[in-house]
Amino acid sequence: MPKKDLIPQSDLAFAAQMRTFQRNIASHAANLNVTAEQVAGQSADSDHYNYVVMSQQQMLNVSKAWTIWRKSVRKGDSTTDGTGLEQTMPNTILSPAPPAVLPGVEKRFRALLRQIKASPNYKYTIGVELGIEAASLTAPDSAVLQPNIIVRVVGSRVQLVWDWQGYRTFLDLCEFQVDRRDGLGFVPLTHSVHPGGWDLTPFPAVPTIWQYRAIYHANGQRIGLWSQIVSVTVGV
Repeated sequence: MPKKDLIPQSDLAFAAQMRTFQRNIASHAANLNVTAEQVAGQSADSDHYNYVVMSQQQMLNVSKAWTIWRKSVRKGDSTTDGTGLEQTMPNTILSPAPPAVLPGVEKRFRALLRQIKASPNYKYTIGVELGIEAASLTAPDSAVLQPNIIVRVVGSRVQLVWDWQGYRTFLDLCEFQVDRRDGLGFVPLTHSVHPGGWDLTPFPAVPTIWQYRAIYHANGQRIGLWSQIVSVTVGV
């Protein structure tokens, strides 16, 4: 069923909604009596909140990678025995933070949406474009729903391609896992609220097949089926 509250509970989904609004409000602001100061304020809120949410997600992913690495360091396996540990140790570098904003991003966003929807010039189609209306009222069938993913090598990175299949209103994010053929099986890679993404892990010195799979999340839980497993050869 569609969410009763216009604002999603998931931090990742709310961050994505803020970004969608930010990217599309400029062409409608004057018609909806939204001031330049309001547009700039929402843009600053969106930039900072997205940075906070995505930085937290990055740290969570690194934490999971460290757990896997700790087990590998302690137990060892055929791929890590005899390999310099410092060369493959998990690490992360956060990007520079955008300007800080006052607390209460959601409260300000809700107030702005109430103002916009009260405008006599507001239309449902505008709301869909701004990410504040449901584009479809038909929920996906969780028994058969699964992401369609494409994985390809671009330079020294692996590009992850996916989309919402028209169900963005009902879904929070897309989770990716990777199997690097190192004996660990599928392990967490990333959670994304924006279609597309990258695996930035350095390629091995010898050709290796990496496999990927993905699954959608809704209301804080996995929903539907894992995607078909897609393989690429890296380190060539």
